[in-house]
Amino acid sequence: MALQYKIDHRQEKNGLIYTIIDESRIKETTDFFYNYFLTGKSISILSLQFPYLEQLIQFEGEPITQSFGGFKGRNEALDKVIEDCVLQGISVMAVDPATNKMVGMRLSMIMER
Repeated sequence: MALQYKIDHRQEKNGLIYTIIDESRIKETTDFFYNYFLTGKSISILSLQFPYLEQLIQFEGEPITQSFGGFKGRNEALDKVIEDCVLQGISVMAVDPATNKMVGMRLSMIMER
């Protein structure tokens, strides 16, 4: 599996490194998507400081969750969409240089009409 578009991008800003997600990080990207975009772990961290947030946020209403049918577990079709996004070579991640772990991402895809 090789990236469809070969974009060489690397930028350091505010202590993070922004770069193209490559094929070696498909599993990490998929795990990150489920852990932070569908289950709300990032919000749960905030709820430690602001306990009332837990009651205010209903993840069933999260637009991404609704767009993919409202499921709460892993989904093979969604896994494939994430993999296809990464393999195009235009999705970006933020990496903590101290740990080399993904701390943010933007999945992108070029589609033909």
